[in-house]
Amino acid sequence: MTRAGLMREVNRGVRLFADEPDSDTDASWEFFCECGAEGCFEHILISPFEFDALRRAEAPVLAPGHPPLTPDADSAQDELVSAPASS
Repeated sequence: MTRAGLMREVNRGVRLFADEPDSDTDASWEFFCECGAEGCFEHILISPFEFDALRRAEAPVLAPGHPPLTPDADSAQDELVSAPASS
């Protein structure tokens, strides 16, 4: 797995945590930059809804001025994380 792929997995976990019953889904959450650069540990504050929009567009979460290093083959396999249906 590439560094960018690893950050996507971490961000997916953050997104799942944002869906927990006690979490505020309207709040901004800290996600990691997915640029893939060695030594990049930038955090980006976005809402879970903004995160979902990036995933729908198959776009990485990037800090300002951080382009992705290279196209990542496993980015096409990212799944949109949706909130569970309410009963």
